[in-house]
Amino acid sequence: MSTHHLIPRGRVTRTLLTGSLMTRTRTAAMQRVRPRLGAVLLGAVLLSPLAAGVAGAQISYSTQGFFSGPGTTASGTTCTTAAALTASCTSSAYTLTFTGTSGLNLTAGLSPSLGTFSFTGTGVQNFPANQLFFTLLVNQTSPSAFQANFLGTISTSSSNVIWTPNHTAAAPPITYTLAFDGIGSAANIGLGIPMNNIRGIDALVTTTTTPEPASIALLGTGLVALVPAFRRRRTQR
Repeated sequence: MSTHHLIPRGRVTRTLLTGSLMTRTRTAAMQRVRPRLGAVLLGAVLLSPLAAGVAGAQISYSTQGFFSGPGTTASGTTCTTAAALTASCTSSAYTLTFTGTSGLNLTAGLSPSLGTFSFTGTGVQNFPANQLFFTLLVNQTSPSAFQANFLGTISTSSSNVIWTPNHTAAAPPITYTLAFDGIGSAANIGLGIPMNNIRGIDALVTTTTTPEPASIALLGTGLVALVPAFRRRRTQR
């Protein structure tokens, strides 16, 4: 003889109500999560092409240079004091010349040339500290129109000329980092230019992922589109 266990009617009702309440609770929780998930997905969709675009940017530029400081007006000295593709400083004993160059459709991670120095002369040259300065201009045209500047003093050590500029210069979203000497009198502070020789000027080019104003505006437009969904959620509460 089998025994049937009967569940009181009140308990059945409470069980059904409890199940219904749990279902409604889960549904409400999903409704709260969906707008947030949508915001995260929309942000990812908007930002991912921006970062990819910057990382794969084509970099183009040209370089110029000029000399400045009290040394440019020293007796018997003639110097280029306005930005030019070829800039020189000449006296009766030496000639220091910068020759600019250009880069076209380069990619980040390379170390292209920014130009060359040549130094010709006889005997031991003496450049007093903080008397002669040289500025190298990187006139960037792509991915943005911007100018990066390297400014440093020209001094001497033994028979070498030393240029000690700032190590990095930015032309957003691109950063140029000069390849400083690793040994010698200019080690880690600049570039040594041997007498009667040519010295190349190289720089590592890297990109940053800071969005441009137009990209920020695009992201803002996408976030504004989420406002109605958040308002509806607050009203339903």
